[in-house]
Amino acid sequence: MKEPRVLVYVQHLLGIGHLRRAVRLADALVEAGATVCCVSGGLPVRDLAPRVGRFEQLPPARAQDATFKALVDADGQPVDSAWRRRRRDRLLDLHAAFAPDVTVTESFPFGRRLLRFELEPMVRRVAHDPRQRMVASVRDILEGYDRPTVRAARAIHEIGAWYDLVLVHGDPAWCDLGATFTGASCVAERIRYTGYVTDRPPAGGVGRPPGVRPGSVLVSTGGGAVGIELATAAIAAARSAWNAYDWHILVGDNLAKEEFDELRRRAGGHAIVERNRPDFLQLLDVAGVSVSQAGYNTVAEVLAAGVPAVLVPYVAAGQAEQTFRAALLAERRRAVMLPGAELELDVEGRALLQAVEQAQSLPAAGGADVALDGAATAAAAVVALASC
Repeated sequence: MKEPRVLVYVQHLLGIGHLRRAVRLADALVEAGATVCCVSGGLPVRDLAPRVGRFEQLPPARAQDATFKALVDADGQPVDSAWRRRRRDRLLDLHAAFAPDVTVTESFPFGRRLLRFELEPMVRRVAHDPRQRMVASVRDILEGYDRPTVRAARAIHEIGAWYDLVLVHGDPAWCDLGATFTGASCVAERIRYTGYVTDRPPAGGVGRPPGVRPGSVLVSTGGGAVGIELATAAIAAARSAWNAYDWHILVGDNLAKEEFDELRRRAGGHAIVERNRPDFLQLLDVAGVSVSQAGYNTVAEVLAAGVPAVLVPYVAAGQAEQTFRAALLAERRRAVMLPGAELELDVEGRALLQAVEQAQSLPAAGGADVALDGAATAAAAVVALASC
């Protein structure tokens, strides 16, 4: 059988979680024997691209804000119809030149409605070619699909009309897609659960990463620009008279330099404040407690590491996905959930310190009770589909 060709499309709009998941899938596809082209439409991210295979950057864009109602270019300017045409044509040209057997769209048709101008032409092209296959790649918890709506009905129709397979990156024993997508039963024959997509710490443990004290409280604010509130609260806790912990705070590259410098100034000698590090999994492996938002990738890594966790879900613009995930882990006693509203009022850091203490009392747990081989399982399913 010839080596299958797979194109993976991804667009991150605010944070970088979607890109990280797509890159992991691309790497796993190469390991499974596929020739891969990963096409990204978001802002470039340092040190985040497939290890092997082709990587193509479209003219970059992001969401204007957390409402996800408008698209802006790399300079923060609203995109116009001419920009959309150029980017659509660029994507279609890349797709035609690469000639994939399978095309994977990350989030679409469940999300990325702002990118429909380029995604729908590409997907329709594949649907009209009997030699090609379409795959949707989606996390286990969806936003805004918990009740029947026109939007949900459209997603159901498009899956039935255009897609051969829906890869749900989760473990149904933990969270079934139907919990947040009422139309799951309508497309059940196309759904394949993969387990959570995550990297794992090296087998046999790791040495101490440089500049880190084992047992520290590791605060990760994500890869986007929305974690400054959590970093500020962590600094308050580190400076508190009640603090008895070492604090290590990581912030994303998208946080403005002025804000980053101010965080470091305020932390003084009470906490280490750094940009995100490539050895995050090693840091997590030696941490005493993890404090983070409740995004998909970070939570999957916390589950894999088995480290006690405090989760502060991101709730801007009425988003409920992270709250749902944090509540799920809190119910299973795998994390302590600290609502952001409590954090905002916590000027002395006492609520965060109490949450850290509660997390340390949680039962010890590894990742044995949850499927964490999502990238390899997804890649195997895509390669098998290519041979059909």
